[in-house]
Amino acid sequence: MVITPWRQLRRSLLGVTLVGACAATVASAIASATLGPAIGTDILVGACVVLVPQLWFYLRGVNREAGQQSAWLALGKFALCAAGYGLWFATVPQATLLATLLGTVIAIVTTTASTAVLAARVNR
Repeated sequence: MVITPWRQLRRSLLGVTLVGACAATVASAIASATLGPAIGTDILVGACVVLVPQLWFYLRGVNREAGQQSAWLALGKFALCAAGYGLWFATVPQATLLATLLGTVIAIVTTTASTAVLAARVNR
């Protein structure tokens, strides 16, 4: 295993994504218990649609060459998100749009807040 200066940053950013996944899982479990398993599944899938491309972005974009390819990485991340939504709604047409978007919002808000906390801790 090669140890690079990017290893600690990558590990921290993966932890941020894990926080978003945990928040979405808790929300999904609560929704499943109160509103039914279909809504809980929609929330969880909505979070996965944005978290999986985010993981890919962190793994590909945290290195020395990332600055040169950052625009392509961002386009790839958004294309993966669009493909995820397309696949989800094409394969499960009865999926609830609002529940799926709620999962997306939960994942985005928690990862953004976690990233802000991480940045504040690093920049102390």
